[in-house]
Amino acid sequence: MTEPRTVSEPAIAGQPSLAAFVLVLAIACSWIVYHPYLGIWHDAELYTLQALAHLEPRLLAGDLFLRFGSQDAYTVFSPIYARAIAAFGLEHAAALLTLVSQALFVAATWLLARRLLPPGLLWLGIGFVIAMPGDYGAGHTLQYMENFLTPRLASEALVLAALAAMAAGRLSWSWVSLVAAALLHPLMAAAGVGVVVCVQAVTSARHLPRTLWLIPIAAAMLGLLATAFGMLPRFDPAWFELVRRKHYLFVSEWTLADWSRIAVPLAVAAAGSLLLPSSGARVFCGASLLVGIAGIVLTLSGADLLHVVLVTQMQPWRALWITSFVSVLLLPLILSSAWKRGPLGRASALFLVAARFLHGDGSSLAHGYALAVAAAGIALAVAAARERGTVSRERRMILAGAWLAIAVGAVWTLADLQLAVQGTLDQSHAPALVRILRTLGGEGALPTLFLTAVWWICRSLSRARLLASALAMSAACGLLLPVAAAAWSRVIFTPALSQAFGSWRRLIPIGDEVYWPTDALSCWVLLERPSYLSQEQSTAAVFSRKAGFEFERRSLRLEALEESRKFHFVSTTFPDSSAPSLKTICDDTRATYFVTGYDLKGAPPLALAPAGVAPYYRMLRLYRCSRE
Repeated sequence: MTEPRTVSEPAIAGQPSLAAFVLVLAIACSWIVYHPYLGIWHDAELYTLQALAHLEPRLLAGDLFLRFGSQDAYTVFSPIYARAIAAFGLEHAAALLTLVSQALFVAATWLLARRLLPPGLLWLGIGFVIAMPGDYGAGHTLQYMENFLTPRLASEALVLAALAAMAAGRLSWSWVSLVAAALLHPLMAAAGVGVVVCVQAVTSARHLPRTLWLIPIAAAMLGLLATAFGMLPRFDPAWFELVRRKHYLFVSEWTLADWSRIAVPLAVAAAGSLLLPSSGARVFCGASLLVGIAGIVLTLSGADLLHVVLVTQMQPWRALWITSFVSVLLLPLILSSAWKRGPLGRASALFLVAARFLHGDGSSLAHGYALAVAAAGIALAVAAARERGTVSRERRMILAGAWLAIAVGAVWTLADLQLAVQGTLDQSHAPALVRILRTLGGEGALPTLFLTAVWWICRSLSRARLLASALAMSAACGLLLPVAAAAWSRVIFTPALSQAFGSWRRLIPIGDEVYWPTDALSCWVLLERPSYLSQEQSTAAVFSRKAGFEFERRSLRLEALEESRKFHFVSTTFPDSSAPSLKTICDDTRATYFVTGYDLKGAPPLALAPAGVAPYYRMLRLYRCSRE
């Protein structure tokens, strides 16, 4: 593949190594501020359940999420996580694996960036990956380089390492890395396989790239034929109605706001494939764009239209993660190349920048405007790629309109920042200044602007000023390190807390389910018992029909009970007098054990909160339903 250093880009002037070091320190500060470790949260809770079930199958294997089958059958991650828990304890194991996975992700990003970006833009591209949110898909559900533990993070790192190996001409190592990624998370690895196949096809045959655009159509047709001949099982109507509630699984359910976000990486990748000179970066843009579009088409045909079980479970739309990543990593190079293409190229660059920070939050008009800006960026990239000749008055007017879009985007961003300051700040345990920065920079505009400013200023600083800047950045990192250390070392489920809840565990037979409405994770970790029902377990419906209908049966019973009493168990704001009686709960839910902070009338609790526990647990009561 073409080396990036053949692309003419200005290196950081003056003292390249020292200037790069200053930028690396700025990136490290951004990582500490904008990538705080979130602990066992989101999908990390489910992977923790799976790991704990590997350690003690007799305790948790009967949980609703695991009983009928889950995605645990498709990954080797749970046994690895289980061994780490046995060695280091639960939360230290989760933090360690997350930190190692993030380090591997950054290292793999650097390896790939060395092959795709010129020296002067290398660390800026990596900084953009750290600074900008890695959303892909619908509803802010998933991001690359997540701040909590899942196998997706390590799988992404291995995919990036595979792409770097391919770019270096080491195809055998690339496939080894992809196999390792697939063992951890096959859905994430599939996107990497798609990019490798596309890049190899492009570099192997001169006229093949145009025919590659037929791949999504061919894949959709094959899926249609396979389904028509009964080769691929389909959801029955009742099961599909349960699964369909997971709106992010079906592209036809995505909102205008979702599409306004998804359009941005697609637009940037398209612009890169049009405006970059012939190089590895251009090929990667085209391949990532093709893979992302193929994922959307496969999801639309196989999941939305044909209701194929396997396609829905595979979630081909997740291939958008690689499109999003490549569009961010190569954004500095794409903008630089577009800027050299005359007024239309510059207008395209400006529209793409505006689209990147106009996320479409707010009304439908705002979503539509964001989509229009992204579409304008693509259209102008096409025009700039074909542009020949002198600069005309019309082109200058288009460029002026692009600057107007940037101005609107700036005003929009400032308004969002003002609303963020007036709203709820970041809820972490960090100092107030860090929480304010996280609130203001959550959408990526502030940290991206900061890193770009550092990169730009360092291009022309003298050695003495670069040394002063390096010292200042080092001091900033030093001040922020305790913030990071506190987050990564924080432990909620201490040995003392677990020991305190031993009295509760002795009252609950092994394998019996417990309904803890507000905290399924505590049920799994502190009580070491299956959870009767929680929102976290709802994804089991995607992988098991039996699990889906059992979850639905239990949910409907609880919803009917809460609706009749105008009361919600997951809330702590209702008075005790509005809570249903224990007999009513037992009759309507069929749960055996129940944990709540409410004083349920009609029967004394089986146990009160153990002495000396954290304030969060002090008001809890354990109830038992008598089935005599």
